[in-house]
Amino acid sequence: MTSRPFLSRLGWPRPATPVHGHEVVSLELPEFGPVQLARWLHPDARRTPAAVEPAHVAAMRAHLKPGDVALVIGAAEGAEALELGLAVGPSGAVVALEADRDVFPVLAANGALNRDRIRLYPHLVAVARAGAPPPFGVEAQPLEAFLRARHADLIERLRWISFRFGVHGPALLETLKPLVSARRPHLRIAVGRTARRAQRQALISSLGEMGYRVERFAAGGAEGPEPITAANAMGWKRLDLLAAP
Repeated sequence: MTSRPFLSRLGWPRPATPVHGHEVVSLELPEFGPVQLARWLHPDARRTPAAVEPAHVAAMRAHLKPGDVALVIGAAEGAEALELGLAVGPSGAVVALEADRDVFPVLAANGALNRDRIRLYPHLVAVARAGAPPPFGVEAQPLEAFLRARHADLIERLRWISFRFGVHGPALLETLKPLVSARRPHLRIAVGRTARRAQRQALISSLGEMGYRVERFAAGGAEGPEPITAANAMGWKRLDLLAAP
């Protein structure tokens, strides 16, 4: 059978990529009242619908104050960005970066919602070192240069950075180090199940060398936060880390 890529080289059209829209739902949250959230209608996303969790907002507020600025790298639909927006209030701001063209329209939709309470700035951009080839076919920029070009007025108030630690996690962490060293924000890091022991231990070691203590995000209760070390880093398939300066 002749392959599709071969037919495309002969001038045949490529099969169309399915376009998935989004829906806007209203969530009733304690203290905040109704909050609107745009949800992606991709089949995978619908199996686990995005949500804005009051417990997450409360955990973020323990480390943030009104007027602070947060940055989310790999913001996807934008649920976490909205949680951070509620945590820092309308006097603060959230810069949300996403490199996936398919999901970005949902993030952009969330940037236009709840404008009376949340300042959310969505951008279709990938974070990469200078000179690196653009991944995913979208614009790629060094993070600090991008922030200074687009949000120079917010950098001094940067108090939080969220990102995922996956295949490109070590490279991303290296890219973040100058900004992290200068601003000392809290770091929320989603570590996926594919991250091996050596990768997790290297991440925790790097954070320690940068002067950060590491615990599970939102894990603190009556007994306090749960520390994460190289010894227990494999105790969970997925880790939701909070690194505090």
